[in-house]
Amino acid sequence: MNSCREPADKVTIEMQQHAQLALQMKSYRAVEEELRRYVAEHPEQCELTLLLGKSYLYRNKDRAATLLFQSVLQRDPNNREAMLELARINGYHARYAESNRMFESLLAADPADESASVGLVRNLINMEEDSRAQAALNAALKAHPNSLQLQEFHDELSTQSDTGRKPGIESPRHHQGEMQDWTYIITDSAGDYIVENLSRSSIQVTPRLFSHVTTRVRHLSSQGGILEPVDENAESLGGATVSAVTFQATTRLDYHLQPWLTISAGGGGVRFNNGTSVGLFRGGLTLHSASALSFTATYLKTPVLPTQEAETFHLTAQGLRSRLDWTRPRDRIHFGISELRYADTNLRHEQLVDSLHWFGARRVDFGVGVDISHLSFSQTLNHGYFSPTNYQNYMQTSALRLHHFHHFNAEYTFSAGAESIEPSPFRFVFEVKADNFVTVGKWDLHANYIFDHSTQSTGAFQTSFVSAGVKYAF
Repeated sequence: MNSCREPADKVTIEMQQHAQLALQMKSYRAVEEELRRYVAEHPEQCELTLLLGKSYLYRNKDRAATLLFQSVLQRDPNNREAMLELARINGYHARYAESNRMFESLLAADPADESASVGLVRNLINMEEDSRAQAALNAALKAHPNSLQLQEFHDELSTQSDTGRKPGIESPRHHQGEMQDWTYIITDSAGDYIVENLSRSSIQVTPRLFSHVTTRVRHLSSQGGILEPVDENAESLGGATVSAVTFQATTRLDYHLQPWLTISAGGGGVRFNNGTSVGLFRGGLTLHSASALSFTATYLKTPVLPTQEAETFHLTAQGLRSRLDWTRPRDRIHFGISELRYADTNLRHEQLVDSLHWFGARRVDFGVGVDISHLSFSQTLNHGYFSPTNYQNYMQTSALRLHHFHHFNAEYTFSAGAESIEPSPFRFVFEVKADNFVTVGKWDLHANYIFDHSTQSTGAFQTSFVSAGVKYAF
């Protein structure tokens, strides 16, 4: 593990002094302009990395700040400032389990760490864990009886009544949100063409409550039209391309009931091309059993819109989706199982497993992993979607990740393997994927491309997928 180095030459020392003074004067842009390039070229200068990370943090650029603090901890796992700032960021975003773990680790190293005590007590108050908050506060006050912040917490807890609690002393940055807009263009070898616009807004209403509103406008076109006669038995017209437009709007609320439990519920609707509207819903829970492990189960009703033909059947799917995720800085493993009943009485079963392990240098990482999927339907119906009796796909993935390149980050993957649609034998398949994004202030700009040479939900055997998106954090 590469270690941190103290500033030794005159230029570096002066740069650190200038940055410290600029932070005190709240000249955050000046800090970033002076340090950004130098820190990228000299990651061993952890003090300068911390100063740059704090500047990002004070401007609510938490993503960039997090990457810098994590890079310091990779070089110095016991660095107090980096761990403290990461704990605060996690607290700001109501990731209390991880935040508390970091604060408690700091207090184990130094029980008199006032900043760690303040952060831990604040988290526990926001979590409405009053008894734990009181115990942590009592221990902190013994070491810091004159702390104004701890005295405020003491007054807050003292005024709680049996009939209800006052709004806790929340993190000063709990009202945060994000807006994003995406455009997707999908073409496949069967002549299907899809253009979709997705807009989503998310806001942290309280330290525990998050709201999400999503709208989708989807334009589908296919070679050959679909005739929907009076008897409702759809038939193919053949020939000219025919289009369909659908509109979908949904809202969802996530509530962090406990540090280890999040519940969610939402609803909305989809309007099909002929004016027919269908209601949608979802409800579920997420268990955070450990900082790296989570389990999510969701019962939902969602539209099925792979092609223009499927749209004419007004297809929806209803059922249970579950997933188990294990995520670390250099590892991710995902297991997924779903069982969905389609509106045309078909029953869809799917099992997924994918994993990726990263290794390499700080700015360029290499990854290897596997991607396995199994899909089956109870019926093989000609309703505009791929419905095999039994489908298997096994691929190995190689990946390249670029990060900490000034404003630019990217991830490129190549997967190759074999698929089988029974009773046919296995055949070679592959996928090429490129994800690029640029961060400028509170803006993230994304440009992505996928070429997938395997069987798609439309029934086609290869697809090109282009997407572009913009995100704004506030």
